[in-house]
Order: sequence, then structure tokens, then C-alpha cells
Amino acid sequence: SSPTIARGGPPAPAHAKTVALAEPPGGGDDFGRDWRREIARGSFEGILREADARGMESCLSTLPSDRLAVLGDAARYAGRNDLARRVLKAQRGRFAGTPAAAEATFLLGRLAEDAHEPGIAALPWYDLYLAQAPSGVYAAEALGREMLILGERENDRRAREVARKYLETYPNGAYVAQARDILEGAP
Repeated sequence: SSPTIARGGPPAPAHAKTVALAEPPGGGDDFGRDWRREIARGSFEGILREADARGMESCLSTLPSDRLAVLGDAARYAGRNDLARRVLKAQRGRFAGTPAAAEATFLLGRLAEDAHEPGIAALPWYDLYLAQAPSGVYAAEALGREMLILGERENDRRAREVARKYLETYPNGAYVAQARDILEGAP
């Protein structure tokens, strides 16, 4: 006889073999489904408490990409940068090649800057993001941030190259004035 699937319906006949369909922890269920609304309400700590109660390692290894991204946002907004880094790295590892993984790469650069690490620590993340998503949602921001970091170094040739590229690519972008300043200060 074929196996009966246990799913809360009527009990299986005594002679039938029962196969339980186990939901992966934190994966195939509705856990975290309302987190976007919670983020909008500013309930960052509430999201983090739910994830901690479920088990952070389980969340990092089983949450779908969209919920993992919201968990990362909650960690960043709550100032839990170490956790945010772990979540973003999980996003990159589990969903490599996706826009969400590329966005996580950009956000790792922002975390490096926000943590007051030397600006140079953010550059590899921005470079990687621009290589992965040259027209991605954060491309202008990544190029602008890279230009500003490089512009902190006096007469840096690479800063001028990036400033030129920024002006060509984003002539009405948020960093136009800074790009012009870098180019005007060039020897």
C-alpha cells in the first residue's frame, strides 16, 4: 500500500505506513512573514527577539532570502552590527548570484564605514558590489561612496578616475559636487 501523509487530516488506517512531512525549522513556515510590517513600525528589537527565540543559527541557515534580508535590516537598524554582518554574509553565501546577495555585499561596505573602520575597509565591498551589480539599486551609491573614500587621500589618481566615471554615469547624482571637487583639486 502507498504511504499516507500525516497532515492533520483523518487518522491513517492502522496498516498504512505514515510519512511525516517535516517543515524545515524556520524555512517552510510563516515564521517572519510579518517582519516587513514590523520594520515599518520600528520594531527592530521585536524581530531580533523572535529570531533569537527561534534560534539565530536556524534562521541564518533556513529563512528565505526576503526574510533573511529583513532580519539583516533589523540588526543594522538596532545597531547590532556583528549580527548584521553574520546575516549579510549568510545572504551572500546562501543566495549567491542573486540581487539580494549583491545588495548584502553593498550593505557590508556600509557597515564597515558605519563602524568607523578605516574607509579603505569598505572599498573591497563596494568594488565587489559594482562588479556583481553594475546597474544595481545601489550602484550610484557604491560608486559615490568609493569616490569619497578615495578622495580622502590627497591627489589619488584612482579617486579622480572614479570621479570622472561617476560624472559620466550619474550626471545628476547625489555626489556630483564631490566628484567635481575631486577633479578640480587634481594637479
